[in-house]
Amino acid sequence: MKRVRVLIVAVLLTPASQVAVAQSAQPPAQPQGLKSQAPGQEDQDLAEAAALSNGSAIDFIREMERFLRKYPNAKRREEITRSLFKAARDVNDNRRTALYGEQLLVKDRDDIGVLGPVGKALNTLHDPAAAMRVVDYSERLERKLAESEKALDREPNARSRGQRRYDLNRAMGEAFLIRAKALDTLGKTPEAIKAARRAYVYSLTADAARTEALLLQKAGRYDEATLAAANALALSDAAELHAENRKLLSELYLKNHPGEKGLGDILLKSIDETSKQVDRRTESFGNTPSTKVSEFELSGLQGNKLALNSLKGKVVILDFWATWCNPCRAQHPLYERVKAQFKGQEQVVFLDIDSDQERAIVPRFLQDLKWDATSVYYEDGLLGALNISSLPTTVLLDRSGDVFSKIAGFTPETFADLLTDRIKQALASGGSTAPTPAQSAN
Repeated sequence: MKRVRVLIVAVLLTPASQVAVAQSAQPPAQPQGLKSQAPGQEDQDLAEAAALSNGSAIDFIREMERFLRKYPNAKRREEITRSLFKAARDVNDNRRTALYGEQLLVKDRDDIGVLGPVGKALNTLHDPAAAMRVVDYSERLERKLAESEKALDREPNARSRGQRRYDLNRAMGEAFLIRAKALDTLGKTPEAIKAARRAYVYSLTADAARTEALLLQKAGRYDEATLAAANALALSDAAELHAENRKLLSELYLKNHPGEKGLGDILLKSIDETSKQVDRRTESFGNTPSTKVSEFELSGLQGNKLALNSLKGKVVILDFWATWCNPCRAQHPLYERVKAQFKGQEQVVFLDIDSDQERAIVPRFLQDLKWDATSVYYEDGLLGALNISSLPTTVLLDRSGDVFSKIAGFTPETFADLLTDRIKQALASGGSTAPTPAQSAN
């Protein structure tokens, strides 16, 4: 949250000619041929207002609103509005999130990053007029997400395709959940139940299951509501609501039963079924944020696949590199020297993991540098799963498929010996012990 607040202030303190989109991670480029101009009174007042906020989202909102009262037609009104929207979300101010979000939607009616938060904020008002707008916003969000999913299907060599599909499904579930709550406010219970069911199918979250249970309860469909409440209790993403979900489950079951006998069987069955549903969903997406590293499936240069779980029982060395990485080229002979030491040992597997976004350039690169391509695979989301932020990085998985060691960068004089030593330690551990602090260093 602190980073968001600092970014907001930094953006608004930047001269207007240098401002980039607030969400961009790249520094803004100064337009060529633009002469430096002394800031006018409005710019000075804006800089002062941003400075007075002192990194506080609450103070930022107060100072920016004061600035806008003085300059209702401010030159940078849209940027300020977007920053106020972000700050309001930061402090969970639903009224302002809705206010500034809807102003942004006037400029871009299909802003995928605004539609959902505005819908959620408006739902907290329980106002029929607002709920009608929420239904419209959720329908827009559904259409944009469907377009994104189709675009993902058409995209060749999509990096982290599974993770992105996972995110799209969670977002689609959120769109239907927002709609369900708005339809409930409008008194359209049957339609709300259908929307909540679709939210659950897409997202498999406790929030969606609980919402479905409450709507079914309102419709007097207590047995169905009991099953939905059991799903909410079985799913682990709402642990803070465990007591409330347990109480709801009991209340619903007692509507049609004299006591709680038999309720435990329903809950156990729900736990089994929801677990299987989550597993099937994860498998259908491939590599997702919830996929264990040892369960990743990697793509080869020719479209071949390698399931890392097929290598359990072996020590696996993952060497992360990229064509643009000069240190990776310098490390490569040292890495090859270590591979040669373990040649013929079936219990040790070396994989060269390419991290390029543009995959088409990789085969030619390997050919030009005469690198062995037989053990090269694309990272397919492993960078994020292993929290790798620099290259080269070498990761060792033990016989159980767990991370045994992670070496970020390399020291030419010691790298080969260090990697050799850690491979031997991983072999000796048998995958039964966690790495020591020394093994996890670097």
